[in-house]
Amino acid sequence: MEKKEIDIIDLIVLINKFLKRRRNLLIISLITGIIIGVMSYFFTKNSYRTNLFVNSSIINKNLLYQSFSPLKINLKNNNIDFLQKKLNISKKDVKQLADFLVDTATGNNSLRINIELYDKNSLNTISNGFVYYINNLNFVKGNISVERENLKKYILEVDSQLVNIKKIQKLLLNDLNNKNIQINNIGGINEAYVNIYAKRIDLQKRFNETNQVFLYNDISEDFIPQNSLLKKVVFDAIIFIIIGFFMALYLEIRAIVKNK
Repeated sequence: MEKKEIDIIDLIVLINKFLKRRRNLLIISLITGIIIGVMSYFFTKNSYRTNLFVNSSIINKNLLYQSFSPLKINLKNNNIDFLQKKLNISKKDVKQLADFLVDTATGNNSLRINIELYDKNSLNTISNGFVYYINNLNFVKGNISVERENLKKYILEVDSQLVNIKKIQKLLLNDLNNKNIQINNIGGINEAYVNIYAKRIDLQKRFNETNQVFLYNDISEDFIPQNSLLKKVVFDAIIFIIIGFFMALYLEIRAIVKNK
């Protein structure tokens, strides 16, 4: 036990001597890291992140996820012309899009697009570009067209039901005037009319909304700066301290070998 304690003390003493001998190199490494961290912060283009959500009740989100691959590839290859055409935005705005990541793990039938921008003022333009791109995909246009046709049929059916109920109401009112029917029978028909009319309003609302895939911004995470001066300086300082430590270790080993 005593030997182990002595070994640990000896090791601490050895490390202390090593740090004292090589402190100049370590201090220079630290200062170099801080300077490079500050310089890289001011000379590197800052970027901002925010989340956009694509929401649709009729589009399969896995198909939609795959459709972003061409954009991702061409952004990586810096193909500005392709992105300008597909997003229908200016080249200037395309250049503000640093990167984006599409995530399907959002629940329901929505996608999250985590986008990184150089200029946060371009958010609305780039968001509209994504909306334009999605809504001009062939399978999206096809799904929307089919859904609208189905909703149109349902609306016509409901309108037909409402017309029939009105006819029944008219007949019942005539019978009421002739005292051939009780008032509560008319109340039941009126309630049915109100329920079906409410359904008609809901269908019309869905029909009006089913003309494009919607995209909205998550304001709670609006524009988180990617680059922080403190974070950059600390990171670079740690990297250069580690480099300096290994350089000092190398010089120490070389000195020991040389002395032998």
